[in-house]
Amino acid sequence: MYEPIVGAYWPPERRYVEEQCWTLPFTLNELAAPEFVMKADWTLAQLIGYLGTWSDIQRYRQDCGADPSVLITDELTSAWGDAASCAMAAVSAGLTVRESD
Repeated sequence: MYEPIVGAYWPPERRYVEEQCWTLPFTLNELAAPEFVMKADWTLAQLIGYLGTWSDIQRYRQDCGADPSVLITDELTSAWGDAASCAMAAVSAGLTVRESD
């Protein structure tokens, strides 16, 4: 869903996140830091709810008058298993610390 369905709805600045801020128009130095990981256990409903907070999905809704999440709900449910069981899955994202000159 990220690129093929709603990719065109991300603001241009989103590329800085995808490029880990290395292409910002100023220098950043990576700092030595302990490993940071954001981690949560989510139900399928929580994951789908989180996807709905993405700015590109909100722009898609405004432009197309439909929720793009429904386009992948069946596939997510199939991969997840029994959505009614409230099964949890770990979701994590690493963090990097940088400073400008």
